[in-house]
Amino acid sequence: MRAARGRLVALAERFGFSLNFDDRVGGLDGPRRQWVAIARLLAADAHILILDEPTAFIGPRETDRLLAFLRHQAGQGQAVAFISHKLPEVLAVADRITVLRRGRVVGRFLREEAAERDLARLMVGERPGIGEERAEAGDAEPAGRGAPVLRLRGVGLPGGRLQDVNVTVRAGEVLGIGGVAGNGQQELADLLLGLGPNYAGEITLIGHRCRGRLPRGLLRQVMAHIPGEVVNRGLVGTMTVEENCLLGHHRRPPVARMGCLSGSALRSLAEGVLSAARLTVPLKGPIGSLSGGMQQRLAVARALAKSHRILLAEQPTAGLDVAAAAWVRAAVRQEAAEGRAVLLISYDLDELLAVSDRVAVLYDGRLLGPYPRTELSPARLADLMSGVGVAHETG
Repeated sequence: MRAARGRLVALAERFGFSLNFDDRVGGLDGPRRQWVAIARLLAADAHILILDEPTAFIGPRETDRLLAFLRHQAGQGQAVAFISHKLPEVLAVADRITVLRRGRVVGRFLREEAAERDLARLMVGERPGIGEERAEAGDAEPAGRGAPVLRLRGVGLPGGRLQDVNVTVRAGEVLGIGGVAGNGQQELADLLLGLGPNYAGEITLIGHRCRGRLPRGLLRQVMAHIPGEVVNRGLVGTMTVEENCLLGHHRRPPVARMGCLSGSALRSLAEGVLSAARLTVPLKGPIGSLSGGMQQRLAVARALAKSHRILLAEQPTAGLDVAAAAWVRAAVRQEAAEGRAVLLISYDLDELLAVSDRVAVLYDGRLLGPYPRTELSPARLADLMSGVGVAHETG
């Protein structure tokens, strides 16, 4: 065990994984559980490595190190199967590329023959559907930054990772929050959802000044939420598709009246959610019959169907294909264009720069920025996420 631990610690240091090997896995968030799985795989003395969306929750520096390691292992004779929707990473690491759509092989290429645009078209196909309107994330014009909807002043968790966060989110803007997983993103999302321990400092939500904890009743009225870990935090595996569409709407008319649920209103809501997500699945079928991407699309459409003033979106495109991710990003921009505030928490550097009006970075529990999107290059944002040459700034 001592030798195994030493090897894992060395791997964590090499790849920048923020892991305490004495922690219980059940208490880790999704990104750190993914790091555990990656560390276990890298430590294995195996002839074949199979990685399924390994970079969904890790930052650009860790991704670069992982891809370089996989190239090195392939050069040493290991076989590597790298499954991903992120085409730049596929093109950076692969020797040969196979494109699957709807369970069928639709293309095979040598790396030197492949172009990102052609791969994306093959993945999407020609059938009209989700995301195939070709709308770019930045196409929707924002309504313009309006009045503050959410303001945090000196917010932190006593004894926790989050410290002295100061930021304002206004109507008509998308504020992106980036950073390597484990730097306080989950703690920030939880306190904004009224979960976890009481916070220090003050949060003002649509004019209501709140200390200690945001009131659940107020949150139900004004906030919609796209969870970052849909399976664990956004869906109930023992419920049907229809019942999962109800979550977040179950206390509000027309679905709920005088403490009772309306079957017809629930069916109408569920049909609307599935239609928006471009899903054709049985309402009474088990939620587990849907693929991970389908479940993510359902969670996004369910959140957008709710009347709200602010959208909290955690990793909204994790695990989605190119077309579905484009649809989600366009929907997030549309939220701002219609005058709502959006707080986007994402580990995807390209997504932050494509969707946000301003971007802040959580590093070691402290907030850097926000910075106007136009002032950030991918390299600068990657430096901020890695803590390279940064000074603590608030905005």
